[in-house]
Order: sequence, then structure tokens, then C-alpha cells
Amino acid sequence: MTGHRTLNPYVFALLIIWGCGTSRPTSNTPSTGPAGEPAPNAAAKDKRTEGLRLFMEANQARLAGDGVKAILLFEQSLRADPANSAAHFELGKLYHQAQDMPRAWENARKAFLVD
Repeated sequence: MTGHRTLNPYVFALLIIWGCGTSRPTSNTPSTGPAGEPAPNAAAKDKRTEGLRLFMEANQARLAGDGVKAILLFEQSLRADPANSAAHFELGKLYHQAQDMPRAWENARKAFLVD
């Protein structure tokens, strides 16, 4: 079949394992304090939201074949949300493709430690 792409079984297994991670508890605290000012964790939620937006843009760049832009966006995503293990994982894959093994290994290690 021409044009039919298969998924590498190792990548598939890794995606299954990654998707079976433990769930994280959610917080039921309001985003504003008693006088209507932002609660202390509201800023953290905003940074996490920005990190997620950058993560999605980085994935779009990666899928479009723009590895350099994807690396920059994944790094920006991690500055906004350092606990994003998926960003570390994707960044490690991109560094591996670029043959930058020390950075690939470091991001793989961080992805493992964070999640």
C-alpha cells in the first residue's frame, strides 16, 4: 500500500505506557481570594495554561517538520511549566533526532523524574 504509514511498535508501546500514568488530584479552591483579588495559585494556573499553549504550538511545528521552531517552543513551554513531562519527552525526541545525545538523555531523565 502506498501512502500507508505504520506506527513503530516501540513508539506505540511508549505512548500506551505514558498514557497509563497515575492521575493527578485536582484542586477545588476558587481562583479569587476573599476580597476578589487573585488567589495565590491563580498565577500558577495562568503559567500552566501558557505552558500548555506553547506545548501545543510546539507539537504543531514538530508535525509540520520545523524541528528548530519546535525545540524553541518546547523550551519556552518548559520555562512556563517546568513540570510538563510531555514537553521534556518531546524535546528529548527532537534532540535525539538532531543527534544531540546529552540533551536528549537529560530531557528523557527529566520526563521520567517529573512524571
